[in-house]
Amino acid sequence: PCLDVLAMGDAKAVLLAQEGTLGVLKAGGVDTSRVVVYGCPVPRSSEPWLLVCIDDTCVQAEVTKEEARSSRAGADSALGARVMTAFREQGVEPKPSKVQWEKVDAVLLGTEILGEECRVAAPRRVVGQLMLLSTFLLGRPVFTKEVAESFLGSWVWPLMHRRDVMCVLDRLYAAARA
Repeated sequence: PCLDVLAMGDAKAVLLAQEGTLGVLKAGGVDTSRVVVYGCPVPRSSEPWLLVCIDDTCVQAEVTKEEARSSRAGADSALGARVMTAFREQGVEPKPSKVQWEKVDAVLLGTEILGEECRVAAPRRVVGQLMLLSTFLLGRPVFTKEVAESFLGSWVWPLMHRRDVMCVLDRLYAAARA
Protein backbone atom coordinates (compact mmCIF):
# COMPACT_ATOMS: atom_id res chain seq x y z
CA PRO A 1 0.00 0.00 0.00
CA CYS A 2 2.40 2.81 1.02
CA LEU A 3 5.36 2.30 3.35
CA ASP A 4 6.58 -0.86 5.04
CA VAL A 5 8.06 1.14 7.91
CA LEU A 6 7.09 4.49 9.36
CA ALA A 7 9.55 6.24 11.66
CA MET A 8 7.48 6.85 14.79
CA GLY A 9 9.96 9.51 15.92
CA ASP A 10 8.85 11.73 13.06
CA ALA A 11 6.56 14.56 14.18
CA LYS A 12 3.98 13.61 11.53
CA ALA A 13 4.17 9.82 12.00
CA VAL A 14 0.90 9.48 13.93
CA LEU A 15 -0.93 11.79 11.53
CA LEU A 16 0.39 9.92 8.49
CA ALA A 17 -0.49 6.51 9.92
CA GLN A 18 -3.99 7.64 10.84
CA GLU A 19 -4.59 9.29 7.45
CA GLY A 20 -3.27 6.15 5.76
CA THR A 21 -5.76 4.04 7.71
CA LEU A 22 -8.61 6.38 6.76
CA GLY A 23 -7.44 6.26 3.12
CA VAL A 24 -7.58 2.45 3.11
CA LEU A 25 -11.10 2.57 4.53
CA LYS A 26 -12.28 5.17 1.99
CA ALA A 27 -10.72 3.21 -0.89
CA GLY A 28 -12.63 0.15 0.34
CA GLY A 29 -15.94 2.01 0.21
CA VAL A 30 -16.33 2.44 3.98
CA ASP A 31 -18.39 5.48 4.98
CA THR A 32 -15.98 7.45 7.15
CA SER A 33 -18.51 10.17 8.01
CA ARG A 34 -19.21 8.31 11.29
CA VAL A 35 -15.62 8.59 12.53
CA VAL A 36 -15.42 9.77 16.14
CA VAL A 37 -13.09 12.77 16.24
CA TYR A 38 -11.02 13.68 19.30
CA GLY A 39 -12.41 16.72 21.09
CA CYS A 40 -15.78 16.54 19.31
CA PRO A 41 -19.05 15.06 20.54
CA VAL A 42 -19.84 11.47 19.67
CA PRO A 43 -22.29 11.40 16.73
CA ARG A 44 -25.84 11.04 18.07
CA SER A 45 -27.84 8.40 16.28
CA SER A 46 -28.45 4.68 16.36
CA GLU A 47 -25.75 4.12 13.72
CA PRO A 48 -22.46 2.49 14.82
CA TRP A 49 -19.39 4.62 15.43
CA LEU A 50 -16.09 4.22 13.62
CA LEU A 51 -12.99 4.93 15.70
CA VAL A 52 -9.53 5.24 14.17
CA CYS A 53 -6.48 5.62 16.40
CA ILE A 54 -3.22 5.60 14.46
CA ASP A 55 -3.42 2.20 12.74
CA ASP A 56 -6.13 0.66 14.92
CA THR A 57 -9.75 0.69 13.82
CA CYS A 58 -12.78 -0.01 15.97
CA VAL A 59 -16.47 -0.21 15.18
CA GLN A 60 -18.66 0.35 18.19
CA ALA A 61 -22.40 0.64 18.70
CA GLU A 62 -24.62 1.49 21.61
CA VAL A 63 -27.25 -1.20 21.95
CA THR A 64 -29.82 -2.28 24.51
CA LYS A 65 -29.09 -5.24 26.79
CA GLU A 66 -31.65 -7.28 24.86
CA GLU A 67 -29.92 -6.53 21.54
CA ALA A 68 -26.52 -7.41 23.04
CA ARG A 69 -27.81 -10.74 24.33
CA SER A 70 -29.43 -11.71 21.02
CA SER A 71 -27.39 -13.56 18.42
CA ARG A 72 -28.67 -11.28 15.66
CA ALA A 73 -25.97 -9.28 13.83
CA GLY A 74 -26.51 -5.53 13.86
CA ALA A 75 -25.34 -2.57 11.80
CA ASP A 76 -22.03 -2.60 13.66
CA SER A 77 -21.30 -6.12 12.38
CA ALA A 78 -22.05 -5.05 8.81
CA LEU A 79 -19.77 -2.02 9.13
CA GLY A 80 -17.08 -4.17 10.76
CA ALA A 81 -17.23 -6.63 7.84
CA ARG A 82 -16.82 -3.73 5.37
CA VAL A 83 -13.80 -2.50 7.35
CA MET A 84 -12.19 -5.97 7.30
CA THR A 85 -12.83 -6.28 3.55
CA ALA A 86 -11.30 -2.84 2.90
CA PHE A 87 -8.09 -3.81 4.70
CA ARG A 88 -7.85 -7.18 2.99
CA GLU A 89 -8.38 -5.60 -0.46
CA GLN A 90 -5.31 -3.45 0.24
CA GLY A 91 -3.28 -6.49 1.33
CA VAL A 92 -3.46 -5.66 5.04
CA GLU A 93 -4.35 -8.63 7.22
CA PRO A 94 -5.48 -7.70 10.74
CA LYS A 95 -3.57 -9.21 13.65
CA PRO A 96 -5.76 -12.13 14.83
CA SER A 97 -5.30 -11.29 18.51
CA LYS A 98 -6.75 -7.82 17.92
CA VAL A 99 -9.86 -8.91 16.02
CA GLN A 100 -12.91 -8.97 18.28
CA TRP A 101 -16.55 -9.44 17.25
CA GLU A 102 -19.82 -8.91 19.08
CA LYS A 103 -18.21 -8.18 22.44
CA VAL A 104 -20.04 -6.62 25.36
CA ASP A 105 -16.84 -6.46 27.43
CA ALA A 106 -13.55 -5.72 25.67
CA VAL A 107 -10.37 -3.66 25.66
CA LEU A 108 -10.58 -1.35 22.65
CA LEU A 109 -7.96 1.23 21.72
CA GLY A 110 -6.37 0.83 25.15
CA THR A 111 -9.62 1.38 27.05
CA GLU A 112 -11.49 -1.29 28.97
CA ILE A 113 -15.21 -1.33 28.24
CA LEU A 114 -17.46 -3.37 30.53
CA GLY A 115 -20.82 -3.08 28.81
CA GLU A 116 -22.93 -4.88 31.40
CA GLU A 117 -21.52 -2.66 34.16
CA CYS A 118 -21.63 0.51 32.02
CA ARG A 119 -17.95 1.07 32.92
CA VAL A 120 -15.36 2.67 30.66
CA ALA A 121 -11.88 3.12 32.13
CA ALA A 122 -8.23 2.27 31.87
CA PRO A 123 -7.71 -1.51 31.88
CA ARG A 124 -7.77 -2.82 35.44
CA ARG A 125 -4.61 -4.87 34.80
CA VAL A 126 -2.67 -1.70 33.91
CA VAL A 127 -3.99 0.21 36.92
CA GLY A 128 -3.15 -2.74 39.19
CA GLN A 129 0.43 -2.86 37.89
CA LEU A 130 0.84 0.88 38.38
CA MET A 131 -0.56 0.63 41.90
CA LEU A 132 1.97 -2.08 42.73
CA LEU A 133 4.80 0.00 41.24
CA SER A 134 3.55 3.03 43.20
CA THR A 135 3.63 1.08 46.45
CA PHE A 136 7.20 -0.01 45.73
CA LEU A 137 8.46 3.45 44.72
CA LEU A 138 6.69 5.37 47.46
CA GLY A 139 8.37 3.10 50.00
CA ARG A 140 11.73 4.53 48.94
CA PRO A 141 13.07 7.42 51.02
CA VAL A 142 14.13 9.62 48.09
CA PHE A 143 13.09 10.10 44.47
CA THR A 144 15.34 11.65 41.91
CA LYS A 145 13.64 14.26 39.76
CA GLU A 146 13.92 11.99 36.70
CA VAL A 147 12.38 8.98 38.50
CA ALA A 148 9.53 11.12 39.85
CA GLU A 149 8.76 12.55 36.38
CA SER A 150 8.86 9.14 34.72
CA PHE A 151 6.77 7.54 37.46
CA LEU A 152 4.11 10.25 37.37
CA GLY A 153 4.11 10.18 33.57
CA SER A 154 3.16 6.50 33.62
CA TRP A 155 -0.13 7.46 35.28
CA VAL A 156 -1.19 9.84 32.47
CA TRP A 157 -3.07 7.33 30.29
CA PRO A 158 -5.06 5.67 33.09
CA LEU A 159 -5.99 9.03 34.58
CA MET A 160 -7.05 10.48 31.23
CA HIS A 161 -10.18 8.42 31.84
CA ARG A 162 -10.80 10.43 35.02
CA ARG A 163 -10.19 14.10 34.33
CA ASP A 164 -10.79 15.14 37.93
CA VAL A 165 -7.95 12.90 39.17
CA MET A 166 -5.81 14.02 36.22
CA CYS A 167 -5.84 17.53 37.73
CA VAL A 168 -4.27 16.12 40.91
CA LEU A 169 -1.57 14.39 38.84
CA ASP A 170 -0.87 17.68 37.08
CA ARG A 171 -0.18 19.36 40.44
CA LEU A 172 2.02 16.42 41.58
CA TYR A 173 4.01 16.62 38.34
CA ALA A 174 4.51 20.37 38.82
CA ALA A 175 5.73 19.73 42.37
CA ALA A 176 8.17 17.06 41.14
CA ARG A 177 9.62 19.50 38.62
CA ALA A 178 10.01 22.28 41.21
